[in-house]
Amino acid sequence: MIAMPWHMAQVVKGKVEQVIGDPPRPLRGHPPLEGEGNVGAREKP
Repeated sequence: MIAMPWHMAQVVKGKVEQVIGDPPRPLRGHPPLEGEGNVGAREKP
């Protein structure tokens, strides 16, 4: 039973890292995130 809390901590840590590395898509009507194509994206100066 000692390994269970450690295992759950590793799962949570992995999920947090995944969410931080992959932010949610912007709201409808906003330009796409960088790397999602350039339809509607603003030109960089």
